[in-house]
Amino acid sequence: MRTKKWAVALLAVALMLCLLPTAAFAAGNNLVWLNNAWLSEGETTIGEGKVTLDAENKTLTLENVALTSWVDIETDGFTLIAKGTNSIIPSNNNELGLYVRQGSLKIVLEESASLTISAETSNAIYIPSGDLNVSGAGTLTLETDGEIYDEDAEEVYRWPTLYVGGDVTIEDATLNITGNQVGLFTEIYDEVEDESTPTEITMRNATVNIDVTAGTNQAVFCALGSVTIEDTALTTKTKVTSEEIEGYGLYVVGPILIKGEKTDIKHTGAVGFDADSITIESGKVDVKSNGTALLGYNGVTITGGTVKAESEDSYAILGTKGLVSVTGASTEVTAITGSEVYAAISNANNPSNPDFGDGGIHLDAKITVEGKNLIVGVKKDAEAAITLGEDFEIAGATLKSESLSSTKTKTYFVDEEGNALTGSAVVCKHTFGETPTWTWAEDGSSATASFPCTESGDYTEVVNATITSETTPATCIAAGKTVYTAKVTFGGKEYSDVKEITLAIDEDAHGETELKNAKEATCTEKGYTGDKVCKDCGKVAEAGEEIPMKEHTFVNGKCEVCGADDPNYVPDTSSDDTSSDVSSDTPSDDASSDDASSVASSGTDSSETPDTGSSSALIWLLLAAACVGGTVLVLRKRNA
Repeated sequence: MRTKKWAVALLAVALMLCLLPTAAFAAGNNLVWLNNAWLSEGETTIGEGKVTLDAENKTLTLENVALTSWVDIETDGFTLIAKGTNSIIPSNNNELGLYVRQGSLKIVLEESASLTISAETSNAIYIPSGDLNVSGAGTLTLETDGEIYDEDAEEVYRWPTLYVGGDVTIEDATLNITGNQVGLFTEIYDEVEDESTPTEITMRNATVNIDVTAGTNQAVFCALGSVTIEDTALTTKTKVTSEEIEGYGLYVVGPILIKGEKTDIKHTGAVGFDADSITIESGKVDVKSNGTALLGYNGVTITGGTVKAESEDSYAILGTKGLVSVTGASTEVTAITGSEVYAAISNANNPSNPDFGDGGIHLDAKITVEGKNLIVGVKKDAEAAITLGEDFEIAGATLKSESLSSTKTKTYFVDEEGNALTGSAVVCKHTFGETPTWTWAEDGSSATASFPCTESGDYTEVVNATITSETTPATCIAAGKTVYTAKVTFGGKEYSDVKEITLAIDEDAHGETELKNAKEATCTEKGYTGDKVCKDCGKVAEAGEEIPMKEHTFVNGKCEVCGADDPNYVPDTSSDDTSSDVSSDTPSDDASSDDASSVASSGTDSSETPDTGSSSALIWLLLAAACVGGTVLVLRKRNA
């Protein structure tokens, strides 16, 4: 709905003006009507606080005052300063809170100061023909909650909480608005020409909270102009209902511009943001509504920030006459619809209308979509109504285009079977993390590395690995292991992983051994080669063998080692040959004869002594000994 009829609202304002005290219209040189009287120059004590009027500088300072009647400012270019805690809450239900009869108003909120303005059956602030500027590090709270029922017209009249017939700027301040009609309303309307003049709503470095769930209208309404939100935390709440109502979060016949890294916008209500065009450059935007969440008649452009648009039963993001474009390396958009008919992202709400559906859709950023219908584009005089940035895709899906008419083409995503894609999907340029997931064969013989796309979450590249291994054998006292190394190259980088398989202790895998129980064989005992015993576990690694006994070494019938008799020994019995050999070798002198007689007289039977082959030498030795003995005996006798 692009044309808003505010006759009822204007009639309500006229009715309200009729209720104003007549004294207030006879201002003359007076500047401020306060506490049912014209305020004097200088300081005036009210209760525990005070108000100060500086007429020359057109300044009114409120300091810790609680006013129980409306305030009327009669001049243009006026400044209202709030210090401490202040309130304007008329006891008369029919009174306005703050009325600026002519021109513009500045409200300056000093640090930690607060000003609460409340009206029951009229505007909290009414500035019919001027601008409003709210600034400072304090808080301005505006409240309305009443209504008037006209029995004759059978109409219920409610009032915008903040009505400004000009531009509105909220800077560095906190603004809280609650009401049962429009929260913030701006319009410059020429009744004669029956047309509006553009106005601007600007929120910069501010905190703005608007709750109009008590009614059925917009949180912010700009009849013609623009809305700019920069580095601002904005929360809007409108009534959630399935009825046909105008519960927009932001409504402007003109552009909406959202920017600033500190911007944080949240909206819940019947409808989201509705404008001629919506541009989001940065910040966070979260819009959840029954109707369309983000609607730009001349297009929706998102170049940065984090945007979530969710609709219960309509489009999440919709551009009708212009292009829907989502770009930006750091941009993230989520579009969700619960509708059975409408797509999450589209510019084809009425493709049969020749003025609609001629912009198409361009996607060059990460976009998550959910719904029965995901992304549907329509474009005039084009082969495809959806275009994607370089390397952007939906994994497993392709674009399909078909003609709607001789001039219009419809494009949407289909799955591998050619069916329209449904459920959920991610449009992205695949970006893979630095840590793959490895999958190994149980025996380590093969492995794969999986690289999931960090953007989509539902796409993975799988690469087969090259395997090498190194084994440390098991021993008799320690387990061994085989270390398998898998390597892959992906995205120009090499990745590796290891898998270790333990080898059980091998009781037969002995290390260094030493020889034990070895024994040499003899002619009386068998020998033993010895056992090879493992130095680690003490077990016999290799048993020895028995060594057979050695043969006896017999000499002249006896074993030289053990003295055993040679059973096969036969003595030499040739005695004559032995005697003749002795006589021929024996000297013929007397001494030799005496020695031979001495030997014979010893009672030894020479025939019984075996011939060893050395008897002649023995005889000569005996004879020499006898000669020496005789010589000694002769010498002793002479000396006697």
